[in-house]
Amino acid sequence: MNPVRLIIAASALAAPLSAGTVAVNLGAGWLFDAGGTGASNRLPVDTLCVLVADPAEDGFDPPVSDWVADDDVLVVVSDSEFPASSGGTRGFDLASGVTEPGLLSRSLIIDPAQFSGRTAPVPVALRWFPGYKAGAVDVTATGPAAGSAYGEFTRSVPVNPGAGTVGWLIPMDGGQTITLDPLAMPDFSGVDPPELGRASRLTGAPPAGTGPSGLSLALAAGGGVTLTFTGAPGLKYKVQRGTDLVSWPQEWTVTTGAAGAGAFTDATPPAGRAFYRVAGPISP
Repeated sequence: MNPVRLIIAASALAAPLSAGTVAVNLGAGWLFDAGGTGASNRLPVDTLCVLVADPAEDGFDPPVSDWVADDDVLVVVSDSEFPASSGGTRGFDLASGVTEPGLLSRSLIIDPAQFSGRTAPVPVALRWFPGYKAGAVDVTATGPAAGSAYGEFTRSVPVNPGAGTVGWLIPMDGGQTITLDPLAMPDFSGVDPPELGRASRLTGAPPAGTGPSGLSLALAAGGGVTLTFTGAPGLKYKVQRGTDLVSWPQEWTVTTGAAGAGAFTDATPPAGRAFYRVAGPISP
């Protein structure tokens, strides 16, 4: 499947840049719904978009009953429509001053102070929710309906750093202007080549066919045991340990690799016997 790429110049900054804030230009191409890549599948201009931050840098968690899950947070942004003096916003639409459906062109202001005490750049992802309108949703008071579709884009390495593009990282040093440049691609999601980033096409609940399979247990060095299994690439699974097949008091989280392989080593299993099981994919 070949990418449909259209990188556009971002619009002029919608708010003045101060020494304590970061200006972010989001210039992309087309974002689509789940139905295809025809003109009729381009998202309405007022589709709800959010920037999701991953301060723990442990991967973005699929949402289930909220716009974000686990320790991810919504980034507070501002522009002329949602000034910082009024508190900014966490949910915005595709474009400011552009009415062509599906065309993402946004210039936003971010105050790094919302990540109190942080000095390292924070990873962010663009997430959009077909069927939800930015102006009609208070993301601080409600969440998406169970099973709602969403698209997501994040990039794992910088691209064109000399041109101010720093990958999908928001620096904590104010006074900068950066460009985040996703690609638009068929099959609903923003996407990046596998070695550079990832994209999601999820539906709020774990996708069908992504449950763990091929579980295997083997002795590990030092008296431990290693559990291996296969799941969907890049998703989180729950490994549980018990001694009676009734209660499972010990629990760990494992993220599968690019090929879907998962592995967990219990270095200190209990004496006698122990049982292990894998559940997921999960989104706490």
